[in-house]
Amino acid sequence: RGQRVPSQVEGRITNRWCFPPRDQNPFRWRSFCRCCWGRRGCAPRTAGAPSRDRARCGVETRHCRRVADLEFSLRCDMLCSRFSPRRSEQRELALHSSLPKFVRPDTCRRADVFCTHYSLVSVRRSLFPGAMPAGHPVVARRPPETPGYREAVEALDWDAVKADIRDSLTTSQDFWPADFGHYGPFMIRLAWHCAGSYRESDGLGGCDGARNRVDPERSWVDNIQLDKARRILRPIKLKYGLGLSWGDLIILTGNTAIEMMGGPIVGFCAGRVDEPDGFWSEELGTSEQQQEVAPCAEGETFCEGPFGATQMELIYINPGGPGGNSTDFLGAAEHARSSFERMGMNDSETAALIAGGHAFGKGHGACPEGPGLAPAEDPVNPWPGLCGSGNGIADRATSGFEATWTATPTNWSNLYSQYLVNFDFTQNPHVGPAGQTVWRQPSEDIVAPLADGTGTEPIAMYTSDVALVIDPDYRTIMEEFASDITVLNTAFSEAWYKLTTRDMGPITRCLGPDVADVRDFQFPLPDPPAELADFDAVEASIKAAADVAGADGAALVRLALRSASTFRITDYRGGADGARILHSPESDWDINAGLADAVALLQPVKDEYGDSLSWADLIVLAGNVGLEAHGGNDVPFCGGRTDASDGEGSANLEPRAMGYSNDSLPIIKHMIKISGLTDAEYVALLGTNAIGQMHPTLATYNGESSNMLTTDYFTTALATAWEDNGDQFVSPDGTLYATSFDAYLRFDEELGTFAEHFADDEAEFKKTLATAWTKLMTADRYDGPDRNICADVNAELTEGCVCSDSATWVSKGDDAVGKDCAWVANFPTGRCTNRGADKTFAAYSCPLACGTDCVDSATWHRAGDTTKGCGWVSELADQDSNVRCNRLSADGVPASEACIFSVSAIRDRCASSDLVAGRSDGLRFR
Repeated sequence: RGQRVPSQVEGRITNRWCFPPRDQNPFRWRSFCRCCWGRRGCAPRTAGAPSRDRARCGVETRHCRRVADLEFSLRCDMLCSRFSPRRSEQRELALHSSLPKFVRPDTCRRADVFCTHYSLVSVRRSLFPGAMPAGHPVVARRPPETPGYREAVEALDWDAVKADIRDSLTTSQDFWPADFGHYGPFMIRLAWHCAGSYRESDGLGGCDGARNRVDPERSWVDNIQLDKARRILRPIKLKYGLGLSWGDLIILTGNTAIEMMGGPIVGFCAGRVDEPDGFWSEELGTSEQQQEVAPCAEGETFCEGPFGATQMELIYINPGGPGGNSTDFLGAAEHARSSFERMGMNDSETAALIAGGHAFGKGHGACPEGPGLAPAEDPVNPWPGLCGSGNGIADRATSGFEATWTATPTNWSNLYSQYLVNFDFTQNPHVGPAGQTVWRQPSEDIVAPLADGTGTEPIAMYTSDVALVIDPDYRTIMEEFASDITVLNTAFSEAWYKLTTRDMGPITRCLGPDVADVRDFQFPLPDPPAELADFDAVEASIKAAADVAGADGAALVRLALRSASTFRITDYRGGADGARILHSPESDWDINAGLADAVALLQPVKDEYGDSLSWADLIVLAGNVGLEAHGGNDVPFCGGRTDASDGEGSANLEPRAMGYSNDSLPIIKHMIKISGLTDAEYVALLGTNAIGQMHPTLATYNGESSNMLTTDYFTTALATAWEDNGDQFVSPDGTLYATSFDAYLRFDEELGTFAEHFADDEAEFKKTLATAWTKLMTADRYDGPDRNICADVNAELTEGCVCSDSATWVSKGDDAVGKDCAWVANFPTGRCTNRGADKTFAAYSCPLACGTDCVDSATWHRAGDTTKGCGWVSELADQDSNVRCNRLSADGVPASEACIFSVSAIRDRCASSDLVAGRSDGLRFR
């Protein structure tokens, strides 16, 4: 990372190669192993290592393996429901012998730093009803389902919260004394770095989710010591609880700090929902997923988009210049321009954010030994600081650059801009204690106070600061800021609101009393028609205007899919509302070629109903009609959409994979992830390729059941030995065609698992397709951050297949609305493979009752008993494990089967620390 590595922690550096540590501390050994060995086992990273150091690495191969196994075991112990793997590469955990074969194993695999999401967590958190196939990653709902959240937010006293924040900003803490007696600048950095990870290319990043408090973001080099800022705020978070998310608290604290120090703020959009882990940050780096979808290698000095920053683990750019070249001012300016453009900022917004942000505080680079280990490597005492006390103001290491930008670091001003415009900093370089070059102001008449209040020091700037007056375009802007602070006030307040709000999506997702008027970056839509058309009559008109059971119907389905599939769950952009598919750039995308013909089919219907029928509603309703006419289940319709006047808001929404044979599987999977659909739902939607020409240039499936939605599509996709003809895939005899999406159902086992399931169960396919279709068509109908205005209408479809915490399950068409999963307990043998009245496996519909989603209390009850859980097993801790786990419940089912995942209850109540609670398949719980 270009930082000096302390010898007492990670082994001293000789010719960039590590000597092994002298003690047996696993964290130090792990660092040594990473230095000397590649990430996937103990193989030399390069043959170019000096022979003596390569030999030292070789001698310690066995210990490196032990450290790797220890790290893997610790991580998997945490993530895989505390099952400790016995092999360093993978450990298959059988869920239960009675589960269907395709849901039985879930593999906990080692992946780089930790076994990310390849664990039993994928069973608990999956949106697909039932267990995921082996090795399948978590399908995380976004935003996470948080019962009671909306009510808690609406009940929050925001003025009281801000009063507590103000008190915390001027109450210095011994564990991290405040610079200049004020935490305001520190909290602005926290908010900026939480929001600043956002990138337009795929909508990832931003402070919604507050993922800078979890890995990988919390351990980025640019986030050094921000754990202390969150520690300062933790009492406030605990005081206000559920209604005050970490994401809202971090941004509100940044806003309050700016206001408290005299700066301008235009508003605050509340409603961020915290994520439990870093799942949605994996593609931000450093990870294999990131390298596949947004490449940026470690050590690379200028990473290009779609990656957001110019270097790995930075928010934007290297403040010391490109690759640390402190004299490359023009290069630094171009890096800033490129990086900020990737998050949707223009030159004025970029300059305003830097000029306003650096009006406050200072950078720390007083410690040549560095900050120490990151949270990912030492979560107990992260970044302790390796100089002096470690936390003293004079000892600190954050960015590594020692600089204070203005004479008034706790007061808003345009001094930063004035200094840069009026003084030539390039004539006075200064190398700080940590070896980083800053540029000092030549005038001795203007100085900055020392952060501990004991004296003064020269004003100093980073290379990236000086670049703002070397680049001619930036200089013009900086001159305006320097001459008129009101210009800076407006530019900064607007850019700051955009920075901290962009990832929240439309204004309809904002909560709280201080939401600013709608801004252009939120891509507002006009109000829907005051009086909506009679949609039953509209449906009849569609059927009269088009051959919905033939090619016209397929075209209407394709039009609706292409309109809605721009939606992405990451920053809540895109979707069918607005009908932006009628405008450029969407209408010009190659993937949308030919859709004008489908629009022409609907023009008479639109003319008939005029302003009471929006194009957005008409396109979705026509898609519903076409889907049902081709054999799909009935799907509900939720009207009330409106039409955009232009295509603003469609940038960066064009799909990166379009069906050609050179499409990358990782890119396809990334598209699925950010769509908000589960793999199962996405695969079900692919089934629409069977009904007609669903691609502008490639032939799509042309099997025996073509033109109808049947399982033949999946059977053919799985059974055909697809061959690449240069543009797409074809069968050996040349009679069948497949896009890359279709062919990967055969080539990729994860996607193929769902295709196999649908090939075997047509009812399940059509049911999942109806759910996926409706979910996609209404995904952008926001009612705040956690609700959908179409929820009641969509309930017509989902009431028969949604499993909540209580595992409520009602067979479609069953009048017994109160019926739940207790009926499963009536089948002690093979109960999880029993099908309900709608032919759905109980393992899918009733995961809690079947044991695949038992958390803590492992809720499972016999028929008619709604209170009994698996806790009774752990109450038998004083008995022999065979007796305890063979004990029959009231309905005659052995505890080892009925309570197979009551891990926490057993662990917390067991009398001894030995492995207990054996299972019928031979595995045991900790």
